Amino acid sequence: MALIKCPKCGETISDRGVICPNCHFLFENKSALEKPSKVFLIQGFITLVIAIALLIFGFWAISSGGIIFVILGFFVFVVAWFSFNEYIKDVYKHHLANTDYTAYQEYIEKEQQKERETQEFLQKQKEEKTAKKYNNYKYKCPMCGSNKIVNISTAKKVVSTELLGLASNQIGKTYQCDECKYMW
Repeated sequence: MALIKCPKCGETISDRGVICPNCHFLFENKSALEKPSKVFLIQGFITLVIAIALLIFGFWAISSGGIIFVILGFFVFVVAWFSFNEYIKDVYKHHLANTDYTAYQEYIEKEQQKERETQEFLQKQKEEKTAKKYNNYKYKCPMCGSNKIVNISTAKKVVSTELLGLASNQIGKTYQCDECKYMW
């Protein structure tokens, strides 16, 4: 059991409580105030030791074709590095939550803002890719009015003509509607 400061009144309270007994502040995100797991650090340390051992063994065995050990050691080293990086972030967040709660809230808000910006960027990229797929929505289907129109590729026309000959329904067609599958 550890003692933390209440973000509302500043009194020292137990970290296991859900409500501050002084001001009745409700900890909504109690998991953000919990200490990071020590098991995470031990796993990261063991992974780092294995990575270093594989790197050393790989460099020693490189003269006899030990490049596989070097690559494997490097991969494990990178995984260990990211494990330690995440642990350091967790420790920093815990320290901020216990010492300066307003700075902790600002840190969390910045992380959430970065996440929102990333999601918006990915959504914009997805929309641009979809618009490009559908010829930037320039055309409308004459049958259903949808603007989800794709070009019929030359390769698709050739394959259809080779398989079906003159009975192919793609001869002389340029566009296809993704909604109703009409071709013109």
